[in-house]
Amino acid sequence: MADDNFTITGSDSDCPDSNNGAIRAVAKQTADYTFTLTVGSEVSTFEFTDTLEITALPPATYEIDITAVDAPEYNANFQLTIAALDVLQVATQLNDTAKTLTLNLSGGTIYFVDANGTVVSTTDDALTIDLIENVTAVRVTTDVECQGIFEQTFTLSELEVEEEEETQQDISVIYPNPFNEVISLSFPNSNDGDQIEIGIYTISGVQLSAQLYEVQNNAVTIDTGILADGIYLVRLKLGDSLRTFKLVKN
Repeated sequence: MADDNFTITGSDSDCPDSNNGAIRAVAKQTADYTFTLTVGSEVSTFEFTDTLEITALPPATYEIDITAVDAPEYNANFQLTIAALDVLQVATQLNDTAKTLTLNLSGGTIYFVDANGTVVSTTDDALTIDLIENVTAVRVTTDVECQGIFEQTFTLSELEVEEEEETQQDISVIYPNPFNEVISLSFPNSNDGDQIEIGIYTISGVQLSAQLYEVQNNAVTIDTGILADGIYLVRLKLGDSLRTFKLVKN
């Protein structure tokens, strides 16, 4: 009987707490075989002639011994590991100064991140979210429901918010507010040619646009004709300075 007479394959459990792994044995030569499966101190035996499938197996490393009834000297040994699907794990880092939240993700292959109703997907093991609002509810899932759900609400430091509001009043002005079509942003301490990143968001935090503008005569002008009437958040980034304004279009 050939040394490669058997093909042994395994199927992992499809959920972290499930015992639904499987082992399949296929023999090239048909005969009466005894299949002995050992895990720890537990030993199970099965009889087969050409194909054997064992199901409902928990995650573990299994020792396999196959003998042939008509060839007592024949013995084939294998080791096979049935793995469990990992549980979703999320580690977080909140940066009050930058107004960002970094999520370190593990356990899945694709992740769905919901931040105040805005959903993004990623296959990366880290994701950084810009926090548009002071309070952000975050929910993380994977494409496999039984891997679990991560849910947490993050609140920016009230002290940081107050300091930013003072900075806004001292350094930048957006006018008019309420506005109709065009808004102007004044940066009295900037220089011509400075680059400023401006993002416009809905009040629920959905990003509508993000663009770099060049400061001319200490100001930037934005045409908002494509925006419907409503309340918007405008986020400005100039150098290391980050500010958020609430505007009304009517």
